[in-house]
Amino acid sequence: MLYEVDSGRSTQVAGDNVRQAFWSPDDSHFAYLKYDGKNWQIWTAPTNAPDKATLFSPQYVDSLHGYVTANTLLASDMQKAYLLSEDQPAQTIPLKDIYGETFQIMSSDTLRINPLDPDLLLVSAYYVNASAGAPTDQVGLNETFFLYEIRSHRRTILGPPDTFARNAEWSRDGLQIFFTRGVPGKS
Repeated sequence: MLYEVDSGRSTQVAGDNVRQAFWSPDDSHFAYLKYDGKNWQIWTAPTNAPDKATLFSPQYVDSLHGYVTANTLLASDMQKAYLLSEDQPAQTIPLKDIYGETFQIMSSDTLRINPLDPDLLLVSAYYVNASAGAPTDQVGLNETFFLYEIRSHRRTILGPPDTFARNAEWSRDGLQIFFTRGVPGKS
């Protein structure tokens, strides 16, 4: 749905069986996942003509993580992250390289490229083993966020060890990180 704040009007723009919409960096387009009856694929549409949506990539993916540039999107399945572009061949990064032995690969994870540095990923993921005393969800999992440098393969955990930290996002200028912090005994 496209919601206009000033008028309070909502307009359906992408049909049914769609999810994970993202604005392009200049807000002229948006991208989203569309289910074809068997798999999820990335579609894009101009903001001013959402009825002119087109298939962005035939690659089947499980998650869309947003725009890297005006014509490149980051997506993933359960094995690889994909940099999919209109004007370059697809690049892949094995998720096991990003996650290492410390984190579980799940479709609910988020990967976000830094707006200033395309080599720097911000990843929200669950630990394989929660630290002793760390807050966990109803199935015993603890989530945090970390940085991953694509070229050097360096991983740096940023989430505080005594919290349940989720949904980390870069600020538009790439200088701050916003996240949801769970506290034991509170929602």
